[in-house]
Amino acid sequence: MTKIFDESALSVLPLPNGFIIAFCKSGDDESGKMVVAYNLVSFEKEDVSSVTRSVYQLAKFGQCYKLIVSQLPNTFYWNTAALPNDRILTYYPDGSAKIFDTEARVCWTGSITYNGKGPADIVCQGDIMWVSFPEGNCVARFNLRTMREELRIGGEASAFSSPEGLLLEGTRLYVCSSQNGKIFEINTENFAVSEHLKFDEPVHQYLRVNGFNTVRLDSGIYKI
Repeated sequence: MTKIFDESALSVLPLPNGFIIAFCKSGDDESGKMVVAYNLVSFEKEDVSSVTRSVYQLAKFGQCYKLIVSQLPNTFYWNTAALPNDRILTYYPDGSAKIFDTEARVCWTGSITYNGKGPADIVCQGDIMWVSFPEGNCVARFNLRTMREELRIGGEASAFSSPEGLLLEGTRLYVCSSQNGKIFEINTENFAVSEHLKFDEPVHQYLRVNGFNTVRLDSGIYKI
């Protein structure tokens, strides 16, 4: 593995030919708030450069990012998932969720939870979405039309240990089982689960961008 970034990384946002890293810069500021900075890793230019929060928000929320972030408190902690018809699902760690249309209008507001706890990651597959729930040790499938849970894989006694990041490729769903350092593969057609990768530390995100495989571990971001 090749280390790309250190343990200060907070999240990785994939782009067509690279990704943006949000990281904690020099600890906390004098006000006690976390200082977050952003770096762009370009596979095409093979370099790392600093970018502004606006660039990060554009990549995260789309062309209407200014209108969307104006409607969300504590913007950094909201995650997003692309939906059909260019809609954007935004969701907060407590499970609060909103769907925005192409003009940044809210067309649905609700919650996405399991036993009262919110999701870590969401990916969409046609008219369904897959959701990871770390505190439930499970991954659940929701119907996008009804926003209701249809089935659940995992649970208290499952192989999953605090599942976080999700990666969907065709009918293969990859799940970062963060605490045991494993990435599992789920066949979304027959729901068979197999171990895909194993690390010696917690794994939080798994990305495949333009042929490059990348993971975010406790110790940093690596190309594998």
